[in-house]
Amino acid sequence: MTEAIKIIQFWKNGVENLSVKFSLKNNRDKSDQKLENHIKTVWHNKLTKNSRLWNATKFRLSELVEREHDAMPIFHIGITDYRDYCTTDYNNPFHYDFYPNKMNHLARKIAVGGVLLSNDNHIMLQKRASWVNVYPGKFDVPGGHPEPSNIDDLVNIDSDFMFEENLSNIVKAM
Repeated sequence: MTEAIKIIQFWKNGVENLSVKFSLKNNRDKSDQKLENHIKTVWHNKLTKNSRLWNATKFRLSELVEREHDAMPIFHIGITDYRDYCTTDYNNPFHYDFYPNKMNHLARKIAVGGVLLSNDNHIMLQKRASWVNVYPGKFDVPGGHPEPSNIDDLVNIDSDFMFEENLSNIVKAM
């Protein structure tokens, strides 16, 4: 079972017992110089071809730690950015060298997508802009992600506050 499916199963049971541990120690590991050079080169090339791209911070799922069989998991959260996502998770020739033993080198941004069903049983989709980096011009479910830039002090943030203000809104939307 994939990590994403496990998360959905936990969230279906409610958010009361979810636990979030935020730390900058959960950020992406940047120790592999080969990968860091790849990221810089690919991002530079993308910006040269598409001036509408921009980089912004995102929350990162570092680890999902399962506890006792009935207990909710602990989400270990850090910070990443769109550049790292576009060049590690989405567009990385080294991806299989790092997966699954070195997930700490991937951006692993947190996002949510949802299927919207109308009263007359139609599914709502949106067409992605042709200029975006990830899946340009493709149809997708509506979605998004919490923005770390909306939090004043990430270094001293309380994990409970981060969950309440950001991640619980994703869960409630589900």
